[in-house]
Amino acid sequence: VTDLLSAIRRSAVHGRASYVYEQPSDELGTVIGAFNQMQSRLAAEAEQKRQSLERLQQIYEATPGLMFSLSEQGHITRVSGHWLETMGYSRDEVLGKSLSDFLHVPPGEPIKHIAPLLGKTITQLPLALETRERRVIEVQLSAAAQVGSSAEYLCVMNDVTGLNAASRKLRMQAVTDHLT
Repeated sequence: VTDLLSAIRRSAVHGRASYVYEQPSDELGTVIGAFNQMQSRLAAEAEQKRQSLERLQQIYEATPGLMFSLSEQGHITRVSGHWLETMGYSRDEVLGKSLSDFLHVPPGEPIKHIAPLLGKTITQLPLALETRERRVIEVQLSAAAQVGSSAEYLCVMNDVTGLNAASRKLRMQAVTDHLT
C-alpha cells in the first residue's frame, strides 16, 4: 500500500507516470497491476498529445502567412516566423504588445483598436502595418476564437499591398485622359 501511495504522489507531483514495481499476488497486486496499466495508458496519451502539439507548432511556424494569436485584450500571445520575418521584429519585441503598436496610422486618423472587435468573427478587416524599417504593408485581417478558448483568437493577415497598388493604378488610368 505504501508503494502504491508513493507512486500516486510522485505521479501527481511530477506530472508523469510513476509505477509500482513490486506487485504482490493478492487483491492489492491486482489493484497495483491496474494502476500500472492506467499509468502506461496515460503516459502514451500524454506523448501523443505532446507530439500533436509539436506538429501544430511546426505548422504554425511554417505557414507562409502572417499568423498570430491575440488575447481578448488585443495583446499578441503567439506569432509565426513568417510574421516576424515580414515585419522585421524579434519574437521578444512582439509578444505581449498590442497589435495597435504595429499599425500605421496617418496623422489625424484615430488608432484602430482590435480588442473591441474580438468576441465575434472578423473577416477581411483592412489595416495598414508598419514594419521595423517603416515600410507600410496593407493587410486584411481575419480572426476567430481559437478552438477550446474563448479568451484567445487566431488571426491571419493577407498582404494586399501589391493588389491595392495595382487597383489604384488602374483606377487612375481609367479616369485620366490619355491625351494629357
